[in-house]
Amino acid sequence: MFVYSNNLPFFGLYRSWRGESLLLEASSVLAAWVVVLIGFNALILLLANGEQLKILWPYGLFKVESFWIWSVACFLGMCTVRIGFRLFSATFANMA
Repeated sequence: MFVYSNNLPFFGLYRSWRGESLLLEASSVLAAWVVVLIGFNALILLLANGEQLKILWPYGLFKVESFWIWSVACFLGMCTVRIGFRLFSATFANMA
């Protein structure tokens, strides 16, 4: 997996986003979230016993619809929180 080097080590999520577009920030959140989901899925496959592995192999949780719903809901939640913080900080910046 190739990751753009400026996004390492934390995909740039904890840097200042002042003046950056929301789309760029959301794409960084998405990249980090995809890496987390792949790692989570790999961990599930590594810890599965024989019967579970037969069910999960080769796609693991990625073939379960509820996993996709949960994954998208978490991503949208993370983006919503970031937008909320931007609006909150912009409100106080305009007050000063």
